[in-house]
Amino acid sequence: MDAPREDDAPSAASTREPQLLVVDIGDAAPECRSVSQERTREVAREFVARAGLREGEAIVSTISLSSEAGLVGGAFAPLIGGAHLIWQAPFAARRFLETLESSARAHLFAPAGVASDLGAAGILTADRLSSLTLVAADDVPAPRFAHGVDPARVFVLHGGAHAGLRLEGIERSGYSGSAG
Repeated sequence: MDAPREDDAPSAASTREPQLLVVDIGDAAPECRSVSQERTREVAREFVARAGLREGEAIVSTISLSSEAGLVGGAFAPLIGGAHLIWQAPFAARRFLETLESSARAHLFAPAGVASDLGAAGILTADRLSSLTLVAADDVPAPRFAHGVDPARVFVLHGGAHAGLRLEGIERSGYSGSAG
């Protein structure tokens, strides 16, 4: 690049907020859009604090790393909390179970739509999971499910093209579960 010339006016620093590109693959037609880097990082910090994530713990995620929720649980939270990321996709049930059985208690990020299946498979237990984060579009309700994870350690991560990214405790989200 050419060196600046004496008569060039100094350029003003950009005041535009840094954006990240994500692909929402939950819809029938995947959509690429930009999201706030700061908001994504802020939600990841909130997760790390609320879940009590400690350095060296594992985050197991079945969420696409190219999605907004995938950035929270698969990029920012592991970096902020010093956690190990174990990404299970494409989803393979046997490998997923082996991963959970071979690791210490993990923080699981999974689609809200599979919560009932995870509960039926006996995965949602306090001896396997430190926390559970269900990922859902803002306008899609999650099914009821029974779980053995402390409800205070179950979160719903809402996001999508038509809503702001937010993390809620299960009690506030309208989802329900019973200790089991």
